[in-house]
Amino acid sequence: MKIEKDPNQEIAFKRFALIAPLLQSSLSKVEERLLRKEIIAKGTCSDRTLRRYKHAYCQTGIEGLRPRLNTGTIRAISPSVFQSAIGIKKEYPQISVAGVIRILEEKKLITPGEVARSTLGPYLKRLGLTYQSGKYQIEKWMQQVSNQISRKELESKVGDLKDLDKLLIYLRDGSFRERKKAMSIIFHHARIPQSMAHDFLGISDRTYRRYIHRLNISGIEALFSNKTKKIKKIDNESIREKVFTVLHQPPKDFRVNRTSWKIVDLKAVLDNLGYKISRGTISAIVRSAGYSWRKTIEKWMQQVSNQISRKELESKVGDLKDLDKLLIYLRDGSFRERKKAMSIIFHHARTPQSMAHDFIGISDRTYRRYIHRFNISGIEALFSNKTKKIKKIDNESIREKVFTVLHQPPKNFGVNRTSWKIVDLKAVLDNLGYKISRGTISAIVKSAGYSWRKAKVVLTSPDPEYREKLEHIKSILSNLQKDEAFFSIDEYGPFAITKKGGLSLVAPNQTKTVPQWQKSKGSLIITAALELSTNNVTHFYSDNKNTDEMIKLTNSLLNKYNDYKKIYLSWDVASWHVSYKLFKHIEENNAKTSLIGGCMVEIAPLPSGAQFLNIIESVFSGMSRAIIHNSDYQSVKEAKAAIDQYFEERNNYYRENPKRAGNKIWGKERTPCKFAEDNNCKDPRYR
Repeated sequence: MKIEKDPNQEIAFKRFALIAPLLQSSLSKVEERLLRKEIIAKGTCSDRTLRRYKHAYCQTGIEGLRPRLNTGTIRAISPSVFQSAIGIKKEYPQISVAGVIRILEEKKLITPGEVARSTLGPYLKRLGLTYQSGKYQIEKWMQQVSNQISRKELESKVGDLKDLDKLLIYLRDGSFRERKKAMSIIFHHARIPQSMAHDFLGISDRTYRRYIHRLNISGIEALFSNKTKKIKKIDNESIREKVFTVLHQPPKDFRVNRTSWKIVDLKAVLDNLGYKISRGTISAIVRSAGYSWRKTIEKWMQQVSNQISRKELESKVGDLKDLDKLLIYLRDGSFRERKKAMSIIFHHARTPQSMAHDFIGISDRTYRRYIHRFNISGIEALFSNKTKKIKKIDNESIREKVFTVLHQPPKNFGVNRTSWKIVDLKAVLDNLGYKISRGTISAIVKSAGYSWRKAKVVLTSPDPEYREKLEHIKSILSNLQKDEAFFSIDEYGPFAITKKGGLSLVAPNQTKTVPQWQKSKGSLIITAALELSTNNVTHFYSDNKNTDEMIKLTNSLLNKYNDYKKIYLSWDVASWHVSYKLFKHIEENNAKTSLIGGCMVEIAPLPSGAQFLNIIESVFSGMSRAIIHNSDYQSVKEAKAAIDQYFEERNNYYRENPKRAGNKIWGKERTPCKFAEDNNCKDPRYR
């Protein structure tokens, strides 16, 4: 037998689950408040509902949580009163619930305050008699009024309205504005809610109320009369004529002891002549004719900027110190010096500051700075040509010294640390005679693209023989002969042949994307050697990074430079660069060369962890930026062709324009391709 579920019982259980945490007897008031806040935060019910559920459960148990059945009976209002309310609402559908209660009170069916709006409203709403439910009918009736409606239908709504026939004439045959006025009166007497009425008519609430007020006070004739607009005093020709008659005469003719007019004096004179005009009206009349008290000041400033005598200037600025020098700068100085001179003159002539700096064409701050410098330090300081001080962050000697220290281990300078800190760097540089702030040191390091937080970026070599190896490479390069070659060697890769991202120029509203997961079309390792004296690159592709590939590169360089006396190979301390097999191969070559002649090979290893000194990293950086970033090669062969073309064009350029690796290189490397202790060849941004 199928058991039917009781939905009310399920609701009761859900409500019980909601209040269950609050029923623990051990809860304190604070804990209960916090639990209640957590339940409310979930958005399932309000605080009041929670309290009601808990109270009902404590009184009658789980049965108290069942939903109450609505039998439809009215407990707070007697049936006779409710029927009367329904009758009123049907007779006047546009009236509000508060209006129904007011009519019931006027008819003495209920006493004032006996029935609340919140009590009667829900019952009327359930029957479809409230404002919201009757809104559509009201709007439909208003539409009928605006289109066409009979007098009988209208009279049933507005009752015994005075002048209804005239209103109907204006409603049907009047102008657009007259029809709005007529509808305003009809809607008001039909008790249409005011907000609905003026929204429907497309007028403001204030205009709607003004129409009703005018009809009630002055009648229908005043409502529809065409009022003539009152002429403002500012547009009154006789008043304007009198203002300018007075203004065009000197103030002394009216016993005003001034050389120019003020608004207050003008008003006093016009009052005596019988013209009662406010100061604002006088000012508006004068300005409307294009007059301005600013014009006198602007005319004088124009004279100063063009040509003005010392006597005229002295009458304005008084006993100004260094006036003769200011005049010299004003007449014969540069454009900037003339601006400074005018600033001082205008300031001492008490010209309004906003007008002065606007006329000169400088900012308010600059104007005040000129005045302050003149007052504090005098005219010499004002017109002195200050040379811009080179910031320490841009000083090449300081930058070089910072990286020279930074590339060495801290122990070389007696600092008991394995890596540098800004404080320790500052202390060492102070001892070396370079007074640099911690902020400047930090800015120099960051401007080179490095960050202290990135473990992959190696700023410091831990090699205890760092100084010896560095000096050895420097001595080789400084004494390199024409029949000797120095090679910087490294590998690039392995890197997968996929669609690569990078910085590129894109059209507006366009976003370049690169798939996170891609199927590789293959991979490449480039083994290359950069010859520093000719700036040429020798390269080939390897399957692995191992000793055999290094032997292959050594043999390739020996064959290519077989007419040279000696070649130097410089690389980092990777295991395949320092293997026994490689050293043995080089020793065998050198032993053979000493017997039958040929090219000798010498190793010039870089300090450990000093990839920033490996010059070929700069070339790899330029290559990566030019042909690897933003690429989408379809095969390994296509990628190889692009790399070969890049190195071929680079080598051809330096064959036609011989230049050692150093300073600015070809335009594609991001870091200078030179061997220097302060250089960072391995740019952290190129991969």
